[in-house]
Amino acid sequence: MPSVRDVVVVGAGLSGLMAVYRLKALGIPTIWVIGGGVDRSNSVLAQGGIAAALSPEDSVDAHLQDTVIAGDGLVEEDVARGIISEGAQIVSHLVHLGVPFDKNPDGTLNMTREGAHSRRRILHIKDETGKGMMHYLFKFVSGVEKVRGRLVDLLVEDGEAYGVRVKTNGHTEDIYASAVILATGGYTGMYIHSTGNADQDGVGIALAAHYGAVLRDTEFIQFHPTVFFGGGKAFLITEAVRGEGAILLDSKGERFMVEEHPMAELAPRDIVARAIHRRGGAYLDFRPIQEKGIDIEERFPHIVEVLRKEGIDPLRELVPVYPAAHYYIGGIKVDWWGQSDIKRLMVIGEAASTGLHGANRLASNSLLECVVMGYRSTFRAWWYATQEPHREVPKFESKEYENLSSDGHLKGQMSRHAGIIRNGYGLRKVARKLLSHMENGNLPLGSQRWAQIMLSGATICSGWWRTESRGAHYREDYPEKWKEKKHSHITLKEIRQCLERMGGV
Repeated sequence: MPSVRDVVVVGAGLSGLMAVYRLKALGIPTIWVIGGGVDRSNSVLAQGGIAAALSPEDSVDAHLQDTVIAGDGLVEEDVARGIISEGAQIVSHLVHLGVPFDKNPDGTLNMTREGAHSRRRILHIKDETGKGMMHYLFKFVSGVEKVRGRLVDLLVEDGEAYGVRVKTNGHTEDIYASAVILATGGYTGMYIHSTGNADQDGVGIALAAHYGAVLRDTEFIQFHPTVFFGGGKAFLITEAVRGEGAILLDSKGERFMVEEHPMAELAPRDIVARAIHRRGGAYLDFRPIQEKGIDIEERFPHIVEVLRKEGIDPLRELVPVYPAAHYYIGGIKVDWWGQSDIKRLMVIGEAASTGLHGANRLASNSLLECVVMGYRSTFRAWWYATQEPHREVPKFESKEYENLSSDGHLKGQMSRHAGIIRNGYGLRKVARKLLSHMENGNLPLGSQRWAQIMLSGATICSGWWRTESRGAHYREDYPEKWKEKKHSHITLKEIRQCLERMGGV
């Protein structure tokens, strides 16, 4: 028998957790699909912190200005102002709730600075902020029914959502609800090297698009500049390290970011990532932090521990770093409340495109967006559940769901031709590869490979259309910006047509 609830939330990261926290407070019967568990979400990997204009020296206007500059012309300022303003209030609530953000000896919040921020406004919990926030807030959602399982389908008919289909313990389960909140994370797994968790397979985004939601700005993939590769795995080193004074050196041991941007190591991430990429890598020097009198082992204990296990002592040695895919800036286009183009389907967190990030996300604005949109989405969910509940639910036929894993060769093609630096020739080459996959068939709906093909196609098509360089999207054959600032929009139906046009060029 299918489960029936007022609201179903899918996704175990911070945005999903905040939605569940708020729904519980509202007394709305909710079921929470948590995949492999909260410790398999990307949120627990977030090191740096959460940005909020809380200090006397800061303001919503200053935070907004930094966000707009980093977003390189595509930030929707009314949306950004709302999230930044409301975010400061919600973060203040979390502080009063007891979330263990680091404090100064006098009891005030200890705030750090990251790339493209003009002020110290990043609240943090050592260098494991996401994990600290998640574990603390999780205790407030005890009693909420949780399901471990993998999302394989959305139950949608005539542009309206009725629930989700989840595969758990070898069988599928339908969960009906008057409102669906999708918080399934972004998709950087289309590249060989990603800082994200392997569970973030893009299926949630692809399913929403499959049923009619619009994808926006999928060409913008943020590459984090400072990633250490040890044991074949990508380990992100937070930007807060540079915020506290660490510098970047080239292979000759010379500092180079001072020549690249007025903010040097704290330039926007796309600029730092391209500078490192052009040099074939760089070295992160922690020693200036010590010279400022900051105890590195106290401030960044997790990073120090991981690097020492890999045979590098950052207190004495340089740390080799290179960029890796980190954040899916685009996503499902949503409104102020997280509402997608599918009625009753809200999309939040990294899966959504709210307009906050523009062409390049400002560091630590992601967790801020998570808490705000997690909170906001519950207002629309409450309305559907209490004022406009489903009266009848159509019968959805059962299906078999085969989960083909993602294709490693395609990840290599995306990394080479649709990564930090792109051009038309490379994008066409990947388009032909994607068409080959589509024509060969065997792409089961809801599988990892299906999502990989569809979302890689969206990135390729949007990147082909954007014949300019802006933010995280850099075309070496079109290095200048357009005078007109435009968002990209694409549906899954249009992706095949676009790839065919590209492949025939």
